[in-house]
Amino acid sequence: MKKLLIITLIFTSSLYSQITKFEFDSSIGIGFPIEFMKQKGGLFEKEDPNVLNFGNTFNIILFIGANTSISNDTLKSISSMFETGYNAYFRNMKKYNNATDYEFISYIYHNIILGYSLRLNFKDGLSSYIGAGIYVPYIFGF
Repeated sequence: MKKLLIITLIFTSSLYSQITKFEFDSSIGIGFPIEFMKQKGGLFEKEDPNVLNFGNTFNIILFIGANTSISNDTLKSISSMFETGYNAYFRNMKKYNNATDYEFISYIYHNIILGYSLRLNFKDGLSSYIGAGIYVPYIFGF
């Protein structure tokens, strides 16, 4: 009975390993956002400033999950992955007090990224994915 159980476990694990494989992927992103706005009220009620925001973003994301092979004319496999990473947003705000007077205000936001993504891997080598996640503010150590 023990030998039958061991043979069954070996057979099913080898069969499952042919269908589903471990997948690891990474991504690095850099961006340069620019925002133009005119603020009224809020923190600047005494003034009515025109604001120019610009900055830099940097992120590193690691994807860990399973890649499942499927028999389809279009798709080669489907990947189901958890994602985690780091995001930094360096923001500079140029606040105009009047036509000739302005000041710079700088912020740095640090975030940890947590999410889930589903990727469709096509037979022609292309892949497309959709994901959802959150940025968790990271304020310690910086």
